[in-house]
Amino acid sequence: EGKHSVLDMFWLYPEDDYDSPKPMPLDYGCIGATNATFRTGWGDDDLFAGIHYGKNAVCHGHWDMGQFIIEYKNKRFFSDLGADNYNLPSYGTCYRHVTEGHNTIMINSGVKATEQKRSGETYVSSYKSTGEQAFAVADMSSAYEGATVIRGIKLIRNDFAVILQDHIKTKRETDNVFWFGHTKSSVEISQDGRT
Repeated sequence: EGKHSVLDMFWLYPEDDYDSPKPMPLDYGCIGATNATFRTGWGDDDLFAGIHYGKNAVCHGHWDMGQFIIEYKNKRFFSDLGADNYNLPSYGTCYRHVTEGHNTIMINSGVKATEQKRSGETYVSSYKSTGEQAFAVADMSSAYEGATVIRGIKLIRNDFAVILQDHIKTKRETDNVFWFGHTKSSVEISQDGRT
């Protein structure tokens, strides 16, 4: 017989085979979710991508709708900045709390300290997971004043590739649109600025 614990009385399902672990799904998400994650596998040489949508006005929340992370071979290429220090002066406007401190979009920066609207709220509107690829898309417009902002992320398993795609349309002309990405890696930008 296998080993048992007192916790088995809460979570024991006698029909389960506890000696053979069940495979975990590679992807997590659904239409209406606040987050989605994707991976090529569970090994040390696999690729992982995750995105956060949700609500900005939550307890301990940041103005970070559209925040994403990407890892490959256990190395994080796009990162969240990590834990906060609530004792910082002006905590609500410090860099790691506001939009620019996250891997997301800012439009007309400098207008407000936080950039995204506190009332912003969005959920996954399109989601699909197959053996070849997985993706999630959400309309984040509620977090931006006078703009349509849609962000999607796709993982292509066989190519070990992640595509992050944004559709941004402002009501008035502006050249003040920023896409932030926090990384410890060296980054080269092509001459045309597109890759």
